[in-house]
Amino acid sequence: MSDDGFLRTSRPVPARPPRFSRALLRAAHDGDVALTEALLRRPDVDADAADEYGRLALHEAVRHDRLEVVQQLLTHGVDVDIARQSDGCTALMVAARDGGVAVLGMLLEAGADWRLRNGDGETAAEMAQVAHEPLTTAALELWGFEHGTLQERAQIWSRQLVDAANAGDSEGVAQLLQAEDVSVDLNEADEHGRVALNEAARHNHVEVIEQLVEAGADLNARRPVDGWTAIISAAYYGATDAVQTLLELGADWTVANEEGRTALEIAQWPWRTALGFEKWQAEKAAVQLLAEKQTGVGGQ
Repeated sequence: MSDDGFLRTSRPVPARPPRFSRALLRAAHDGDVALTEALLRRPDVDADAADEYGRLALHEAVRHDRLEVVQQLLTHGVDVDIARQSDGCTALMVAARDGGVAVLGMLLEAGADWRLRNGDGETAAEMAQVAHEPLTTAALELWGFEHGTLQERAQIWSRQLVDAANAGDSEGVAQLLQAEDVSVDLNEADEHGRVALNEAARHNHVEVIEQLVEAGADLNARRPVDGWTAIISAAYYGATDAVQTLLELGADWTVANEEGRTALEIAQWPWRTALGFEKWQAEKAAVQLLAEKQTGVGGQ
């Protein structure tokens, strides 16, 4: 503490922007359209300038959903892809994370780059997913599907298929499988290592399993990350109906994962029975199905 009563630190304080540039930040934060317009006309106002805390006018307007101010700034020629120094986030990323669908659309139409990544390596779409914002996630995926390369479109399609399979959304799976302008491998993993058939199997979504297999998914495909097949996933999670369906469809229960364990061996892990009585009962049923298959009792 200094003699004048103020705390001193060794951390340098960034230079403050000109007075009227700081005023623009406040106007953007408050959604003051008239003041924003007046300030943007001044030659000494830098609309892209950050204040001593790293805040940017466009980000403030987006964060508080000030649509008119956002439009004013974009019309004035603010850098739509300018990123905060603190975290590397662009205004599009802020909109994606905060669920601002309308302002997200404005930024995309203004040319915001949806492929950029922040300081943590995340795109706007990935930030929306982490924040559990379904509307901005869907909007960005639609934009990527319409404006991306063939490879980018295939990645988006695969992720959507995996999500639909995970949720047991048979209608969504059907719509995706009917898409004519995307050519992908149904057994391909998404960027998180998930495979559609494994996701449907572990969540016991029998109808989706049947849809995927009918469309050409490989019953015995091994997940790249660990070598798990769909029936191993079903066995691990005690998804008895899924185990039964996969066996009936012809799944090979003898295929082992990367650790050399089959579905039966996975289902028989002793510690799995500590997850509660209902889960234990389901796992016992799955084990029984696989054991019968192994001994030749089932299906005779």
